[in-house]
Amino acid sequence: MRTAASCAVALTIAALTCAPLAAQRADSAVVGSWEGQAPITVSWTAQRELTVRLDIEEDGSVIGTIGDARLLDGRIYTESRVVHALHLAHRYAIEGRLNGCLIRAEGILRERVRLSLDRSGETLVGDLQTSGSYEGRPSDLILTAKGLVLRRAKHRTAAAHLPAGSSP
Repeated sequence: MRTAASCAVALTIAALTCAPLAAQRADSAVVGSWEGQAPITVSWTAQRELTVRLDIEEDGSVIGTIGDARLLDGRIYTESRVVHALHLAHRYAIEGRLNGCLIRAEGILRERVRLSLDRSGETLVGDLQTSGSYEGRPSDLILTAKGLVLRRAKHRTAAAHLPAGSSP
């Protein structure tokens, strides 16, 4: 009986860490414009940082740029309180599609991105991970950045509103 209960708890926690909550209205503390740098942690890129600019709307939608790519269909959601309390995830997650090269000069193109963030005053801190594979050529690998720091911008980020294909 004890083993069955332990397995049920483990499966519940695993499910909570893998399945985000449905899109929701954004926490008012994170609504607005944010910008900063994300130090790249993989060794196969020549560029060592990505510039990140985000506009988080009240309805939970997020637009902006990640490196040289446009963020499309971005959504912010709050991670499960249980998962966050167990230190298995950051408080917020932003997921979306990428349009254009992440690093144009190196031809690095990825389809999706996920940012995991915590808020500390007027700062969002966390990590970034793109779609890709764990093995293979650098052109196919996941790109990660740890130590992402975003500060509240004084103005709406102009790059977030550029037409697709335009330079940030």
